[in-house]
Amino acid sequence: MSSTAKSIRMAVAALAVAVAAAAGVVAVQAGAAGTTTTYYACLTTTGTLNHVGTTAPTTCATTSRVISWNSVGPRGLAGAPWS
Repeated sequence: MSSTAKSIRMAVAALAVAVAAAAGVVAVQAGAAGTTTTYYACLTTTGTLNHVGTTAPTTCATTSRVISWNSVGPRGLAGAPWS
């Protein structure tokens, strides 16, 4: 695997971790308030988020695309009880 491919995979993995952490915090806050918010951003080919907000960006760079995520996802299955 080339170093460029590794760099892209690392950037995507870091982005996924950052988005998951942010979504977890937002989900806790939104769950307490009982509301759902959709967030939007421009995602670059290097994994950088730009123009993050609650309204879709009107323009993104040609090397970016608009992504969105919800502050509250679907309810997951119950975990196993602790022994």
